[in-house]
Order: sequence, then structure tokens, then C-alpha cells
Amino acid sequence: TAGFPRDKLLVVTEQRDPDPAFSTVDFPNPEEGASALDLSFQLANKSGSSYILANDPDADRLGVAQKLRDGSWKILSGNEIGALLGWWLLRCYKERNKDVALSKLHFLASTVSSKILNTIAKKEGINFTETLTGFKHMGNKSSELQKAGEVVLFAYEEAIGFMCGTNVLDKDGVAASVVVTELIRHLETRDLMLTDQLESLYTTYGYHYSLNSYYLCYDPAITDKIFNRIRNYMSDTNQSYPEYF
Repeated sequence: TAGFPRDKLLVVTEQRDPDPAFSTVDFPNPEEGASALDLSFQLANKSGSSYILANDPDADRLGVAQKLRDGSWKILSGNEIGALLGWWLLRCYKERNKDVALSKLHFLASTVSSKILNTIAKKEGINFTETLTGFKHMGNKSSELQKAGEVVLFAYEEAIGFMCGTNVLDKDGVAASVVVTELIRHLETRDLMLTDQLESLYTTYGYHYSLNSYYLCYDPAITDKIFNRIRNYMSDTNQSYPEYF
């Protein structure tokens, strides 16, 4: 539908049709990383493909993996994909709208995401808004901006959720896969890959790094103790942040 050559788009047959048991994976969300992409890696290696685009079952998230020049695979983080999509959508908009008023253009990201969009926005003269976690906040803010005559180019959250434009005021993995593929095709004409462009962004806007993870705790008493400490750590007499918990 988007005009890409059909013979270049391969589908993992075992994961093509709806499967409510998610029988091919331990976790169906590509945010989980390699475990959700095992069959994709196998097909890509067999066919000589350079990229994997993976939607979760309801197709609101997009995972991206790139085959590096040494033959290994890199799974791009949500922040890395977000940086690439933000840069690309801004570039495309400026190409199509030569007389655009940059002061009317907007990026959005949730507070748990990288601040690289903020850095890009400051350097390029456009606006950046940070919202609370969740696309309801970014969607509502985008709707407000649109009603005020502003242009929202892109919003994202590090958990591989991306809103490219405003046709859908929510994360949309299908639209994001099209935009990522457009960027891939553009870079291929210059003999570049996504990771090359990512390094170019760091050179231009400064290196941004984030390390997100989580701990599993099955003891409610310990959970209560941890969060009570977080909530009450700072006080009138203690204004420093903890070094550990």
C-alpha cells in the first residue's frame, strides 16, 4: 500500500495470522527484545535481509532490528528509534513546506523517554513538550495544539510507541513501520544504515544515553518498604537524592 517492492517484504509465516495463545514466543511484545524476534532472525538470516520490523499483536508498537556489517544483529531501543523518526519527520516536513514557521512545529515525548528530541528541537528552533507517561497525555496535548493551529510532527515513548503525524492521536506501529521503511530506503540511496544515521545525530546534537530496566519483586512487604522509602526519602532537613535503595 505504501509503494514498497513486495518482493522485498518478507513475513514470518508462523506469526502472520492471529494466534491468541502466542504459541511462537515467550512474550509477544517486541519490546522484550531478542526472545520475541527468534523466528524473525532466522528468516532474515536465511533470506539475507538487513532489517526486521516487528509489531506486537495489536500493532500499536514497533520494534526494529538491523543487521550490522559484522553480521551480528542490533535491536534498536525505543529512544534510538524515536531520535531517528523525529529527525526524519522534521526533515521531510521542512522539505515539503519551504516557508514553514518553525515556531509552530512540535515534538512530544513522555517523561521516561530520552531528552534527545528536546535537544534536536532547541537546535532546530521548534517546540518540545514533555508529558506524563502514557499516550493519552501526548494524544490529548497534541489535540490541544492542533486546535490552536499548531503542527505536531511526532510523539513517542521509549517503550517502542510512536505517533508519526496526527492521523491517529495514539501510538501506531503500522504507520511507524511505514515511516521507518521510508527512512531506510532514503539512507540506502546514500549507502547508509540506521545506525550510521544515529551516529550522525549524536555528532550533530550530542550523545544521549539511557539505560532502562526493571526488577521483579513478589513480596508485597518489600515493595511497600521500597516505595515508602522513595516517597519519604527527601524531607525539610534532607534535600539530597539517594545514592542507592
